[in-house]
Amino acid sequence: RRHTRFKCDWSSDVCSSDLEDAERAIGRQLRLIARNIPDVVYEFRLGPDGEFSFPFMSDRIADLYGVSAESVRRDYRLVFDPVLPEYRTPLLKSMLHSRRKGGSWSFEAPIVTARGEHKWVHGQSAVSTAGDGATLWDGVLSDITARKGAELEIQRLNEGLELRVQE
Repeated sequence: RRHTRFKCDWSSDVCSSDLEDAERAIGRQLRLIARNIPDVVYEFRLGPDGEFSFPFMSDRIADLYGVSAESVRRDYRLVFDPVLPEYRTPLLKSMLHSRRKGGSWSFEAPIVTARGEHKWVHGQSAVSTAGDGATLWDGVLSDITARKGAELEIQRLNEGLELRVQE
């Protein structure tokens, strides 16, 4: 049986447990590691009560979406609302499907950032169930704007070639 010790700073009336200190240290370590990854690292949570949240969001979200990680942790909609409207329902359906089947999730969608920039984002994650019954998506968001631009250019060139061949 494990015992939790509490530490108190009586001069400031602040108390914490070893477990809370360990969780804070792990969170700090994860943020430091995530800072060196060019993609956005996140954990998205669907609670048993139906509540959505981002318990973890790396600071790289500012580069991709133009919003701070702290603001996303307070309001998950800052990640979903920029998705173009015609992609929102397929996005939600893909997440619910991954929740039912487990394993992994992957989706691509265009967004309009807080700065008004048009970008393409690819999200991928591992899906799991937490002890309290919540569904967790632990993954990354990547900026695939350049790749999508190249794909569209190739498609345009192919269509042009097909027209010339038909002439």
